[in-house]
Amino acid sequence: MQDVVEEEVWRAGGPRQDRMLDYFKQAVESGKPEAEEAVWNVVEPLFIRRWLDPTPFAEYLQARNGNLEYFLRAELALWKMSTSERQRAYSNVLRTGRRNSELGLTWNVAAYRALFEHMDSLLPEIEATMERNPRANYQKAETRVPRADLLELTNARSGNWEANYLQLIREKLGAQATATYPESDPAANRLIREALLELVHSGNTELLAPLKALWRSIKDPGMDKVENQRIYAEVVRQGLRDPDYPRPGLAAGELVRAIQALGEPSFQEKNSEHHKNLEDTKRRLVDAGWLKPTAETQ
Repeated sequence: MQDVVEEEVWRAGGPRQDRMLDYFKQAVESGKPEAEEAVWNVVEPLFIRRWLDPTPFAEYLQARNGNLEYFLRAELALWKMSTSERQRAYSNVLRTGRRNSELGLTWNVAAYRALFEHMDSLLPEIEATMERNPRANYQKAETRVPRADLLELTNARSGNWEANYLQLIREKLGAQATATYPESDPAANRLIREALLELVHSGNTELLAPLKALWRSIKDPGMDKVENQRIYAEVVRQGLRDPDYPRPGLAAGELVRAIQALGEPSFQEKNSEHHKNLEDTKRRLVDAGWLKPTAETQ
């Protein structure tokens, strides 16, 4: 379920409010707690980014259950505040270390929200909390991104942020290329994912060329062998694979998702079979009663 819902997050211009709300309603009405949890895992970070309005979700749950959980009441309160009001609230928690129970803000939550909302003026206060508390860089369950990674992205936002994000991704890929065990540094992959999500959210199709160049910069040492090249060329000739061989690693997969989302859905589709697998997953969820059937899944 989570994979299906997350596909909407990887959408140029950002997720559609009505589509995400519909997924949530279907999950709740399926009567399967696992389905509801899977959707919340995708939706809640979008509230934090302010890419989704929590109001219709809260209205739906209020009408259905007659009450709202604490965290959703806090989300509503934050949504109704202006940017300057939220910034003052975050700053007060960061400076004093005192929890704001009404808004659900501890110093850790305030720091994450400020970073996701691009409140760069609060950087000195956020960095001060990291110096004061040795637990300050622990990842937060809702975002699964260490704060140090978000600080790298924040520092890259000055000037031409898109170009700086591309350069940051390039540097992380370069480090992985020379590492003995590239997947042993999950923080780099998380940072690449966060950068790509924001680039996709921009909807800028001019990013396609540099993103494809980054993807092609990733090499598979096995493809240096003549025999492997011959075998791959044969399956390409048969129309079974894309002309470019698939690149290894999690970062390569996220780059493919970004390229497909920004306007080239056929990029690496034969190799990844992403859209085919997604439709197969939807059909299985319909059969299991987690999703309602649509024209795509019947």
